[in-house]
Amino acid sequence: MFRVFLSSVLFILLTGPPVFAQTPKILELSEVQFGTKAVGFSVFRGVEPKRFDVELRGVTDAEGFNLILSHISGGPMETALEKIGAIAGMSGSPIFIGDCLELDECVSKAVLADNDVFLVGSLSYAAGYFIVGGTNVLLTPAGYMLGSRLGGYGVSSQFSVRPPNKVVVDGREFYNLMLFSGIGGVGSLPVQGSSAGDVCDESVKSDIKPGSMVTVFLARGSRDVGGSGTVTWRDGDKIYIFGHPFFGTGAVNYPFVQVSVADTLQTPYQAHKIVGCSLETEGVMLMDGAHEMAGLIGSTARMLPLQAELHVGGELVLFQEEIAESPMASAIINQLPIAWVQQLLGDTSFVSVSYQTRITVTDEPEIFLKSLVPAQVVRNPFAEVFTKVSAALEELNKSGFNYNLEKISTHIDLVKGISVWTAKRSFLSQRTAKPGDTVYVNVVLEEYSSRATKQISIPIEIPEDFNDRIKPPVSPSVVTVIVQSANKFVDKASLEPPASLGDMIRRLNESADRKTNLLYVQQLMPPTKASDEAVEKKTKSLVQPDWSWVELDQGALRRLPQNSDKEVLLTVTPLLGDFIDFDATFTISVNVSGKLEVSPDDSVKKGKRWFDYLKFWRIF
Repeated sequence: MFRVFLSSVLFILLTGPPVFAQTPKILELSEVQFGTKAVGFSVFRGVEPKRFDVELRGVTDAEGFNLILSHISGGPMETALEKIGAIAGMSGSPIFIGDCLELDECVSKAVLADNDVFLVGSLSYAAGYFIVGGTNVLLTPAGYMLGSRLGGYGVSSQFSVRPPNKVVVDGREFYNLMLFSGIGGVGSLPVQGSSAGDVCDESVKSDIKPGSMVTVFLARGSRDVGGSGTVTWRDGDKIYIFGHPFFGTGAVNYPFVQVSVADTLQTPYQAHKIVGCSLETEGVMLMDGAHEMAGLIGSTARMLPLQAELHVGGELVLFQEEIAESPMASAIINQLPIAWVQQLLGDTSFVSVSYQTRITVTDEPEIFLKSLVPAQVVRNPFAEVFTKVSAALEELNKSGFNYNLEKISTHIDLVKGISVWTAKRSFLSQRTAKPGDTVYVNVVLEEYSSRATKQISIPIEIPEDFNDRIKPPVSPSVVTVIVQSANKFVDKASLEPPASLGDMIRRLNESADRKTNLLYVQQLMPPTKASDEAVEKKTKSLVQPDWSWVELDQGALRRLPQNSDKEVLLTVTPLLGDFIDFDATFTISVNVSGKLEVSPDDSVKKGKRWFDYLKFWRIF
């Protein structure tokens, strides 16, 4: 959606064997033994991680990689973990074995060689609910999270074929413990209340450490969208979190912040942490890998500002958001402002709107979208506004040009009393014609509120040279007429690919500038002889040396012929009311003299009749 260029810091993070300032000793999978006692750390209330008990119970295959079967119990809450199982928000909670009970002791001993304290991995997936004994969680091995960056992230491609929020073990699905907040129904991740709240009071302080709680944002502002979980390990300014992917898309640029936990909902089904306030420590996640996210403390993420101004009566209401480039960015742009508007105004499906959107592109003209969206013909006018914005961004994304989006600003007004005309009937004055004839397309519209009706007759002239345009069996002897309003218009002309980003933006602006209160009439017919000759001449000029593969740049690709087999004439009707909603296609058959094909069967029949005629005269 918007381009993000990797910094040298990200390059260092991703390539080569890691050089940790504090490298923990990692428990190998081959050393995992049933019944081994361990301890884990996570924030259950406030900002400081607290201990819970862990028992390792073996290793299992999760369709291509291994997870550690474990049982968690105890913890600082009123309800012990063995009674409620894993809690959403515990993703990434570090697990240690050896002679240590407190977090500082476990971390300090894990980096030294002369003791038995090892980092096992991170608590990552829930194995069920209502489990008192036996396995109730799955751990991601620390070796997967802190191993070779290239080797570790090479596995991320597997997440393109299954949702990254779950793993499959022996045919059963187990969901991760990330706490996700956002828009109901968007994406495949579970929706919980996990957005970071207000900034914490100055008295609330804590260094980010293994076991700390963080929120990773996909959008931040008037409404937050993101995932919250736990830090597994910190190495200087680098942190590793979650023990599973967010989306598993590789290099990313998502902001994160350390957060407090207001409280933990201790229900036996879907227990979860309730995110509290935001602390001072912030940074950027740079890698969304197969088994973890990795990022840098103190760095700043690149975000796309989105602003929507809503005028309600004499008041101005402002929606401000910063959006990260993610698999959910389009859905966020589409739906987050709508959720905000509905929270503000309630049901908006019956409210007509007019809008103007400006999309700022670095060193290029702005993209300017504007239109009227009546509730009489559009189910959700507010949603339509941001659907158009997403469509424009998608066109930019597919263009292949490099670009940098700076911001998106939308101005929305509520409108009343607009005149909307919709289809009642449409018909041709005649279905067949000959070259030189004029055929009329008749359109009857009805005004939505008053039920008044109006008709317009649109003349369609069949060209005098239509006979010369026909090249059987390629060209059909028909003229197709497409009559559409601006909201339904699809350009049938075969345009050359845009030569530049500026050309692409110009086309987007032209398409957004169509008037909503007239009809666009496109006539499709075989091209003229002169046009065919020009295309043939151009095609011959593009021939390359015999039997040689010639590399083509973007400019050469855009010069390739478009294989157009039709001429498109565009006309418009006079204005009517404020908005027209119409879409119809008509076909006029043209009788072409001297151009009719003779089928083989007809030739045989005619030959027989002529032969029989000769035989008849031979009798006399």
